[in-house]
Amino acid sequence: MVTNVVSGVVTGTAADPGRDPAAKRDASLRQAESARRSGDHAAALRLYLQAHQQRPLGPASAVDAAACGLIVGDLASAARLLAGQRPEGLADELATRLLFAQGLVLKRLVRPQEAVTCFEAALLRCGPPSQNLPSQDLPSPHGTRGLPVNPQHVSAAWARQIRRECADTLLNVLGDVRAAASVYAMDGPSTVSWPLDNPPPAVERDCDAWLGALVCGLYSGDVDAAALVSGFGALAARHLGAAPAPGARPAPRTGRKAGARVRRRPRIGFVSGQFCSSPVGFLTLGTLEHLAARADLVLFDRGSKRDWAHQRFRAAAAGWVECGSLDAATLAAQLADAGLDALFDLAGWMDLDVLRAFAARPAPRQFKWVGGQSLTTGLSCFNGFVADHAQVPAGCETLYAEPVVRLSGSYITYTSPPYRDLSAAAANPPSPRVTTPDQWAIVSNPAKIGRQTVDLVRRLAPRRLFLIDHRWRFDRTRGLAQAWFGDRVGSVEFIAPATHPQYLDALDRLDATVLDTAPYSMGLTAVELRLLGVPFRLVERPHRATMRELHASGHAVAPRFDHHRLQAEELLHCSTAVQ
Repeated sequence: MVTNVVSGVVTGTAADPGRDPAAKRDASLRQAESARRSGDHAAALRLYLQAHQQRPLGPASAVDAAACGLIVGDLASAARLLAGQRPEGLADELATRLLFAQGLVLKRLVRPQEAVTCFEAALLRCGPPSQNLPSQDLPSPHGTRGLPVNPQHVSAAWARQIRRECADTLLNVLGDVRAAASVYAMDGPSTVSWPLDNPPPAVERDCDAWLGALVCGLYSGDVDAAALVSGFGALAARHLGAAPAPGARPAPRTGRKAGARVRRRPRIGFVSGQFCSSPVGFLTLGTLEHLAARADLVLFDRGSKRDWAHQRFRAAAAGWVECGSLDAATLAAQLADAGLDALFDLAGWMDLDVLRAFAARPAPRQFKWVGGQSLTTGLSCFNGFVADHAQVPAGCETLYAEPVVRLSGSYITYTSPPYRDLSAAAANPPSPRVTTPDQWAIVSNPAKIGRQTVDLVRRLAPRRLFLIDHRWRFDRTRGLAQAWFGDRVGSVEFIAPATHPQYLDALDRLDATVLDTAPYSMGLTAVELRLLGVPFRLVERPHRATMRELHASGHAVAPRFDHHRLQAEELLHCSTAVQ
């Protein structure tokens, strides 16, 4: 959270009682600092802006003020407060904070290339990764708890958070896996050079560095499934499995509170940061709406996006809990207090604090379902990993720490957005349409274009190649395509839709066959391609594979995607089955 990222002590001079404007400005700064420390970031930002109008803030105060702007979502004010601030001549710690704050603002303003420049400059001031990794375990930086106060942890904590934001920008905004991996590389410029299940001691102690390397391996194709599973399992055992029980009391083993009257309807919880128009939203909403007719749903929302899908999720919920800023122990306590009969994780490796909370066993039955579900969580606290026979074929169960629960149909359903009715196609997916030969397309985050995909495109040497994803609008991302394909492709056309309606329209007009990405296969994309009748070609997969490799092949054989009622019944049975 931004609070831990750019917090610090405002430096200023004592007010001169003989000069009213200066005294008024200093009073505003003192009040702003007090409000910021008490957590009233909106009031603090207003006071900082008042002082800034009288005379521009100094670097330390500007960083503190920008932090408040980031927290309350006022990016314009945050950018204005940081404008003109330069790191030259500042002490290293303050210069690092300033560059990091500027990078965060630029990232939120969707200017990722400039953001990365700031993050990289900040990391240079922290020293090489091998020097700024911790000598002992660092506290979790998530939530709103602030930076570690032990001085020997300050540089390591700053470097840790900057690396995380820099790698996230490179991987998820610009789609550059190699560059993201280099942020965590200890001994090389572009790749992680150590076994993923046995990292150097400093990396082993830093959960973010270890996870960053694993995620890069998940996308790149340089690591096989068994090594990835081993790496994620080792990280889970080291950093997730020992999550504290909520408070001083143990997590409950039953959804019924002592002395409570027996409920006729089960009480089922779901945790996600994507209760909105998102992969989790499109693939679970219809099922949860049907499940709400048979059970009381309590949705624990870790996100901030508000749209049509968010409204429908809220309408289906008997209880709604905003918990985006909670750390693992506090979240586990809140989950335990809800008196749930069952609990579903819809975040997976996208949210480590959720996994830590689940490790505390806040509900008697716990399941991993849609959301960050490319492979095992590595945890033993789950009663089931919800999938289907295509996504986890027979013989692949040993790749999962959780018991595999296979639903009778596809493990996901599809809910049409209000701007495009695909319900008929979800009930009966159309046959793929005929497209012009020798025209191919890749529809995905460029990070999913691994070595196998690049090699396949180079062998095909298509006359035309369409690259479709919103990230292709960035020059740095387009440069990746030139490096991958060079002159082996007749022509490359970048299509960068800014919205989901524009994306669906682009797929509708596409005259090409889509190539599945490898090793990280298409998920929601494959479902929507089928519903729109766009042909796609699968690639050969290993015999033993995780869901990372099998998403598209599973969706390709699903007979329908509107089986919300059937899926709700099966999830209800999982939630209430006698242990």
